[in-house]
Amino acid sequence: MIASADDVDTLVRQEDVEGIKLSQAYFHELIQEEVDSGIPADRIVLGGFSQGGAMSLLSGLTFNAKLAGIISLSAWLVLYQSFPNMISPTDANRQTPVIMFHGDQDTFVPTNRAKRHAERLIELGYDVTWKSFHGMGHSTSPEEWDDVEPFLRARLPPIACTKDEA
Repeated sequence: MIASADDVDTLVRQEDVEGIKLSQAYFHELIQEEVDSGIPADRIVLGGFSQGGAMSLLSGLTFNAKLAGIISLSAWLVLYQSFPNMISPTDANRQTPVIMFHGDQDTFVPTNRAKRHAERLIELGYDVTWKSFHGMGHSTSPEEWDDVEPFLRARLPPIACTKDEA
């Protein structure tokens, strides 16, 4: 029996490593398709909520070209223990801005676990901003989106175009 959510990381947990790596490869393929279609990698922000945020975090940080940003909401870093060995040889996204937002009442993905993962990424030299939202569980909130919007605007400023392109 788990004494508390704080003990989750102390248990030997089975992650579907093969499935996670297949998903990571699929994310990388999707990003590459966008790049191949003419969208520069540094104009792509990867993001998601819960499992989508976890896969966005892993896939974005291990992609071989610099992305514009990564948004991870109510999520964690999957394959946390082996992550340092999964970094792309180009290490292209160490300076990519990452936001990890989490509710302080999240019982599905314990806040302390997600925060520990954010702190570990910061220790590894990643540009991670952590923020917890008071009273929020495993969900989103208007206040959270109020912080996501300026992040997106800063990462994806408008591109000047000619009258013919508009």
